[in-house]
Amino acid sequence: MRRPAAFWLDDLLAELRFDVAVLPGDQITVRQDRRAFTAIGTVSGQALVEFPKPTINLIEALGLVGGLAPQSGYPSSVFFLREEPPES
Repeated sequence: MRRPAAFWLDDLLAELRFDVAVLPGDQITVRQDRRAFTAIGTVSGQALVEFPKPTINLIEALGLVGGLAPQSGYPSSVFFLREEPPES
């Protein structure tokens, strides 16, 4: 029985467990994933930012928007928003 599967292209290229046979009748769909976040609040640059690499951490995200801007508000009011599918 065939079932849907989804995985990142990077994983397919890096891990043998994702190297599966494609059989007649199989369908392959390639979707572009928009890896981006929106930074708002007390940051130097409020913006929609594309990930520069497959994953980033919070410190890297803060650096991508120019760091904190404490003169413009409360330093504790920093928000990073990212759209995720419901199953995440």
